[in-house]
Amino acid sequence: FVQPPLALVWLACAGLWIALVVHDVQRRRPSAATLVVPWVVVATAALSFTDAALQVRFDLTRGAFEDAVATIPAGEDYVYDRRLVGTYMIRSMERVDGGVIMAEEIGDSLINDAGFAYLPAGPTPDLENGSFESPQWHDLGGGWWSWTASW
Repeated sequence: FVQPPLALVWLACAGLWIALVVHDVQRRRPSAATLVVPWVVVATAALSFTDAALQVRFDLTRGAFEDAVATIPAGEDYVYDRRLVGTYMIRSMERVDGGVIMAEEIGDSLINDAGFAYLPAGPTPDLENGSFESPQWHDLGGGWWSWTASW
């Protein structure tokens, strides 16, 4: 599955490459750029099949996530407070046994959800409930996890 922004990058690269090839043919001489653009496409394709981009983006904003967890008001188990945490729009935070679950403001939020969790001991089956079904976890390190859940 290709994310829309990545598809736009690929389309832009394809258009640029075609323009470069046409220019090279008109000049009857190849340019270095004509060789570089296909490598950019290959690199973005390779990155799209790994979690490298997610890991880098999260690592750059890890401090903001730690601050968000630290600022949940005492005595509050669920905070619906749509706000920017790092570079992610978070719509809610919920205290759970052993940590905090954060729901990201993406997708339809009815059938598909995603977000982050601070669970130093890792996710447990107890987290799955009627409103949080079949979560898939990805370890981001340091007790942090990304998750997706679908019906």
